[in-house]
Order: sequence, then structure tokens, then C-alpha cells
Amino acid sequence: MVLHFFATWCEPCRAELPLLAAFADRRDDLITFAIDVGEVDLRVKRFAAQVGWSRPVLLDRDRAVARAFGVTALPTTIVLDATSTPRLVAEGDLDWRDPTVTAPLVALATTTPDGRTPACTDATC
Repeated sequence: MVLHFFATWCEPCRAELPLLAAFADRRDDLITFAIDVGEVDLRVKRFAAQVGWSRPVLLDRDRAVARAFGVTALPTTIVLDATSTPRLVAEGDLDWRDPTVTAPLVALATTTPDGRTPACTDATC
């Protein structure tokens, strides 16, 4: 599972979210959530439509979720393994087109609790 913390006012977030959206749209085997930190619903809804985000957007209005995960900078991406344990944390924007960035995320997020991985674990399938 990929948790991506962002805000619409964050310039790196504005550039990164469309790339993450394109990556997430190619990965039906990955559960990907965008989590907006501290903004109003309508602004976030408009922004998500602008960047082509079609997956769930969670609204962390009071920043409680960000605090619970220790998020102190935006954007921040956290990858949870199959047991929902945080395994990777990236502060700052990522290039979601780069396989050296996405391959470790995909491997962690798609590994089953017993350690097996599905047939396709690279970032291109």
C-alpha cells in the first residue's frame, strides 16, 4: 500500500501528483491513497480533478494522520508492506517514471504476508 501525503499549495506536490496518478493507474495491484493534509474538501476535489487523480483522496483535515505517521514535510510517501507495517519513507518529490524509484516500492507493497510475490513485480507491468 502506498500512502502519499500532499497539499494543493505545495509546489513539488503539484508537479509530482500527476506522475503518481499515471503510475497508480498502471498498477491495479497496488492500493494507492493520496492524503491531503489540512485543506478544505472543495479545493482538494478540484485539484484532484485537475491532475487526473482517480483513486481515493483522504482528507486529513486536522493533520492527525500525518502526525501519527510522523510526516513533517510535504510531499511524503510511505510504503506499507502486506502487514501494514511502514517499510519505506520518502520525504520530497519522487520521479514516478523512474524504475529505480518505483521497483522497490512495488516489491514491498505487493509482497504477500508469507513472502511470496505475484508474477509481475516490476514497475512496467
